[in-house]
Amino acid sequence: GQGAVPFGAGRGWWPAARRAGALALLVAGAAAAAAAVHRRGDAGGVPPSAATVGPVVVGALANETGDPTLDAWGRLAGDWITQGLQESGPAAVVPWSTALGASEHVRARRLLAGPAAGTDAAAALGERTGARTVVTGAYYRVGDSLSFHVQVTDVAAGRLLAAPEPVVVPRDSAHLAACILRNRVMTALAVSADERLAAIPEFARHPPTFAAYQRFDAGLQRFDAQEYAAAAEEFRRAAALDTTFDTPLVYAATAYWNAGRHAAADTMSRMLRRRAATPRRPMGAHERAWADYLEATIAGDGARALAAIRRAAALAPASRASYVRARTALEVGRPAEALAALDQLAPGHGDMRDWSSYWTQRTHALHLLGRHDDELAAARLGRARFPERPVMLVLEARALAALGRHAALDSLLAAARALPPTPYWSAGAAMVVAGEELVAHGEPTAGAARLAAAEAWLRAQVDAAPAERGHRYWLGSALYARGRWREAAAVLAALAAESPDRLSYRGMAALAAAHAGAADAPRRLGRAPAHERGTEAVYRARLLAIAGRPDQSAALLAGAVRDGVDGLAWLHASAGVELRLLGAARALVPAALGGGAPASAR
Repeated sequence: GQGAVPFGAGRGWWPAARRAGALALLVAGAAAAAAAVHRRGDAGGVPPSAATVGPVVVGALANETGDPTLDAWGRLAGDWITQGLQESGPAAVVPWSTALGASEHVRARRLLAGPAAGTDAAAALGERTGARTVVTGAYYRVGDSLSFHVQVTDVAAGRLLAAPEPVVVPRDSAHLAACILRNRVMTALAVSADERLAAIPEFARHPPTFAAYQRFDAGLQRFDAQEYAAAAEEFRRAAALDTTFDTPLVYAATAYWNAGRHAAADTMSRMLRRRAATPRRPMGAHERAWADYLEATIAGDGARALAAIRRAAALAPASRASYVRARTALEVGRPAEALAALDQLAPGHGDMRDWSSYWTQRTHALHLLGRHDDELAAARLGRARFPERPVMLVLEARALAALGRHAALDSLLAAARALPPTPYWSAGAAMVVAGEELVAHGEPTAGAARLAAAEAWLRAQVDAAPAERGHRYWLGSALYARGRWREAAAVLAALAAESPDRLSYRGMAALAAAHAGAADAPRRLGRAPAHERGTEAVYRARLLAIAGRPDQSAALLAGAVRDGVDGLAWLHASAGVELRLLGAARALVPAALGGGAPASAR
């Protein structure tokens, strides 16, 4: 992930990077809506709005009531919508005077041609004004009320972009309809301008009020800056401004989760459920799937989370849901499914624009599938596109180690040592990962050499910055992988004492103590919250392996993977010491851990 660090069971998340687990990946990097299209373009520098929606023209709404005294309402609505788009829209807007003239011309042509001609009003209006996107509509009498309908069409592509719900108002209050339509069309155009949000069905079908959408956009921008607490508050305000707008509650839960405020994330999830039970617009299927995913993730139920996110991805395959499906599939040991989900997305576009973790998860899936040449190619693509992300260098080192390409690996590690030391994904991290991977692939001597080099480098960093926990954790990991149990236990126990809420510190400290002969290692591990139950189970399984109970260990590992383990892709190497203790029982563990079951996981 964007901020991943070693996890006791595999590789976990660093608090300074604001924990970015599977739930986090729902939103991070998707921070853009109407205002954002002006801020950042695609790789070629062209804002998405300019390429996808502009220019925009709004036609006068057709009076289908049979009462000519109501003609003015169609012109008023068109004028007001045009003004709103000019003030806040993501693309050039045809002036109302021009749009009105073109509307009258198209209307006259249709009257002359007669109904048999089948004139397409939207296409004709676009042709007349040179607009790509056309807003058309009509209003009808329904008893004593008027029902206003609009639709937004990309006439260049010949596709409907949005058809907001009709607005029904009393006959003497048609001006209210114009105000509501203005808000809905403004939001629909803003969403259409951003390919990331346009992929989500509920946005196109049920655009919120524009005020709520603006607040939602502000939250997305805060989220992109990793200001998660502030982002969550913006999302909550958006949800309060429009009580039919459920998506901000999903994002608020995610933001709280990233900030480590799991109770607040659970509160948002429960609020979403309460909204779904109130008499109002039914919650969309995509939103319901996300709500189910949130609940399952918070409960630590990986199988249920995967089932829920599969539904969301099926409804919006080009959205971030497919990415989260891949991430979740990896956590439960299904790399083939993860790779297939990633193949639904275009890296560098839509939700994956500026999202380096796409390449992290792709390399993980390929690694677990044993496709190490492809893994190396993906790692290098990720490093080329995101050279500022040091995790990419670590991923490349892992692939080279898996392939046994020692010269290329040493060249890469030398380049890493020449870089300024980063606090977590560092040259030391790359050396530890490479050493563990070499040992896992049957090269203990080569692995030991990299681990020794890692220890020397990390000790120098710890001496220079003794408060830096990232370097200390990797030093503990290097000592652990080298079988230096007492030294590893001392380093890791100090970290656990400083941060007793960190399961990764407690877990690794307990494992090192168990290897050193401590009888109270399970007590040192302690308990974990529900969302970490799979990871806690992995630590307990490793303790069982150390205690000489391989069959029980293997059974517990299989259950842990079903619940979901964050960082599972690293575990076959980082937990290699205990996995080798399983002996013949290793065949009983999931394939992601180098076992023989289930075959479907691959």
